[in-house]
Amino acid sequence: MEKFTVIHLLLCLILSFTLCKNVWGSQTKRYLIVAPENDKLGQDFNNYEHRTKRDVIGAKPEQTKLKEAGQPVSSVFELKAEHSQLLIDWVGEGSHVVVSLTCDNKYQTQTRPNVFISYDYGTTFLNRSSKFVFNNGTPAIISNFYKNPKFTSRFVFTDKKHKLLFVTLDYGRSVWLRELSFTPSEVITHPTDASVILVHDTDDLEKKLWVSTDFGETWRVLGFYVQGYHWSSDLAAPKLYV
Repeated sequence: MEKFTVIHLLLCLILSFTLCKNVWGSQTKRYLIVAPENDKLGQDFNNYEHRTKRDVIGAKPEQTKLKEAGQPVSSVFELKAEHSQLLIDWVGEGSHVVVSLTCDNKYQTQTRPNVFISYDYGTTFLNRSSKFVFNNGTPAIISNFYKNPKFTSRFVFTDKKHKLLFVTLDYGRSVWLRELSFTPSEVITHPTDASVILVHDTDDLEKKLWVSTDFGETWRVLGFYVQGYHWSSDLAAPKLYV
């Protein structure tokens, strides 16, 4: 499969932002469109395919008027990455931060994933990939990322190939490396405690479930041969069911 030379990202900036994750595998240049559910954007998708950047970016005065009137505002930003997959997530209500990961389906060191973060609702993105390195600058192979729904400035990024976690407390402005002795196959956060992380190693024959109470600095085994787990719905005193 030929790889992308440019990935176009079209984000519709709205007061009620719709979350979206998408996978691209085609050689055709596509747009990722995020829009309100009652918008008729879907039926006009083909028209977006043929619009130029000037059509969208050149209408800044009109965008300002729409924003002031509380109407949806759209913009285009090019993510230059040679990958077939795009993961994107908005941090949550009250935040302007959008996190994006471009990667391939397999762990391929020749196509290093890129982490892009926007601090202005997707109008522009900063390439933060240089923060995800280990062993004197060796690039990590980031395969996924997880946000904390309650403590929205905290994210966990996983490198399954090298058994690494990268954590941030401030929306990716600062990133810390956590080296592991196990594979971070799945990650979940605690509903009310920002420092607690659970990691399930599904590559391990014993299917161990690990827990950290200091945001990934130290770990202990919580269970063996774990098939499933979830937090209770009681946020006053959350319990873990395994």
